Amino acid sequence: MEEEIVSADLLPVLLQGMALGFSLCFTLGPQSLFVLRQGMRGERALLAATICSFSDVAMILAGASGFGALLAAFPSFTHLAGWSSAAFVVVFGAMQLTDALLRGRKRRAAPPLAVRAASCMIAPAVAFSLLNPQVYLEMVGVVGSVAIRFAEAERAVFALGVMLVSPLWFFGLALAGRRLAPLTRCRRTAFALDLVTSSLMLGLGTAMALAESGLP
Repeated sequence: MEEEIVSADLLPVLLQGMALGFSLCFTLGPQSLFVLRQGMRGERALLAATICSFSDVAMILAGASGFGALLAAFPSFTHLAGWSSAAFVVVFGAMQLTDALLRGRKRRAAPPLAVRAASCMIAPAVAFSLLNPQVYLEMVGVVGSVAIRFAEAERAVFALGVMLVSPLWFFGLALAGRRLAPLTRCRRTAFALDLVTSSLMLGLGTAMALAESGLP
């Protein structure tokens, strides 16, 4: 009976964690856009979702363990990560845009998916996860600042609630991308989608750089 009362008391804490997780995840940042793009292109989207989910879980654990205060003590780290992330997103978007334009000019389909090595996807997925200052601020800073208000036992349940959302979000994006994959069978549609995703990457990277520079 006592265990049932404890579980009932912890359920609202779990739901609060999930609510915060959904509020943080429901943004189409570079990391989410990358997973969606991989799903649409049919290029190891589930592996990309797994990498991004594990990255989020690790950062949520760090935030709930008190590393958010440590992160706040070193703002220069966040600033450096912001510039690095902006540069990476812009370069990645430019490379994808160049590739799309070249393939569009030559009027040929993309290389067979079988020849694309997993390493070609793993490196960008890790970079999008670890070089994104928004992830550090949200998953470590925000989660940590909220988690510290709970007692130790409740803090673990709250962190679990936040962690449950990341796999739902990223695997949902990967599966949604797969649903949209038939659109890429048409060369013109595939070309248009490549242009849209690469342009969004360039726009996000530019916005991140402007935010770091302090310009309006």
